[in-house]
Amino acid sequence: MALRWKYIDNQMDIATAGSVKEAVVLSRYHDAGLLALVAIYPILQDRYDQYHPAHLALVEGYNSLDSSDGAKQGDRLTVEQFFTAAKILLTTEWMPAILMVYKKISARFKSIFPNGLKPFYTGGIDEKIESFNTLSKNIGVDANLTSVKASVDGTYNHLVLARNNQLCAKATTAISSDALEVLRVNAMVLEYKNVAFVMLNLFEHRESILPLIIDLVTLREKVQSIYTGSILAGKTIAILAHTFLNTDSIRVNVSGIGSYRLFLSTTNTGIDSKVILVNANLKTDILVSGFGVTDFVNHRFLNMINESGDAATYRIELL
Repeated sequence: MALRWKYIDNQMDIATAGSVKEAVVLSRYHDAGLLALVAIYPILQDRYDQYHPAHLALVEGYNSLDSSDGAKQGDRLTVEQFFTAAKILLTTEWMPAILMVYKKISARFKSIFPNGLKPFYTGGIDEKIESFNTLSKNIGVDANLTSVKASVDGTYNHLVLARNNQLCAKATTAISSDALEVLRVNAMVLEYKNVAFVMLNLFEHRESILPLIIDLVTLREKVQSIYTGSILAGKTIAILAHTFLNTDSIRVNVSGIGSYRLFLSTTNTGIDSKVILVNANLKTDILVSGFGVTDFVNHRFLNMINESGDAATYRIELL
């Protein structure tokens, strides 16, 4: 079997397979680079006009999926919260009310709770939810427990509704993921074709053009997620260079005294963004959007100023 030549394969597609976020990072870089070069090489205008809609579609799809993931998380919490509340009702209201009518050792009580509370605490979430329906059926038309049964039925209906909403959100997310994969591949194929276009039409300038439209750092290297180091009193340092997305967040932990200022800048000494202040010895999660920048292609340097009177060490984690 003949060996496959690697340049036949789309490296952008390969590098982003399984990581739409990385595709969005590459796409932002490519889209911004093409737009900047159009003024110098007008021949690239058509390539930008074709690529930009694909880029916007990818970013919108990614943001929509991120929102649906948030909604799905909310649905999960809703089911858990309802279920926790239902168990509290079970142990603090319904069971005491039933015990006021039927002793725990009576045959009637055992017919209502044949397995005690075990069904409400074991098995999957759907099995545990159905335990409340079983409880209602076991109570039946018992005139002594009419109000208890009504409360159980209402709680069960709330649980079923919340669970159905959760399952619907999961299905929607799965569909969105499939559609987003199409957008990812489309953008990466167009980016690959644009490399070929430069090679064919701007061959003499390829060495200067391609690094401006292809994010070679992201493409070639595994993204580092944890950065550690030290910073002297009163100094400014560049901690890392990374192409962030607006939805990204970082975790900052500085061991020292006093406070420290963080900026997301266009240079490794710049302070051209909103400042985010962190205090020593406190683990702080920061939304990248808090820096107030929109051009993440150029604002790539996370810089820190040590405003304390002593040296410190830091640990930055990309979440």
